[in-house]
Parts: sequence; C-alpha cells; structure tokens
Amino acid sequence: MLTPHAPYTVSDETFQKLVMIANEMDDLLLMCHIHETAGEPPESVKL
Repeated sequence: MLTPHAPYTVSDETFQKLVMIANEMDDLLLMCHIHETAGEPPESVKL
C-alpha cells in the first residue's frame, strides 16, 4: 500500500506517479487523508 499524506501536502504530479507505480505493481492500493473537515471540499474545488 502506498500512503501519501493528503492532497494539500502532496502534489498532483506525485499522486500521478504513485498511481502509475500502483498500476505497475499489480494494482497496489493507495490510501490518503481526504476531506476531513467541512471546509476542505470547497477548497479543493477552487484548485
């Protein structure tokens, strides 16, 4: 399992690389923190 922290601490480029690695390693899982507070979903849409 790959465990990048969260979208606000890991770049999109890094997430893309991790997805590529996960796919290459026979669908390795990814787990991260997403939308833990009510304010995070609207903030992520702004980006």
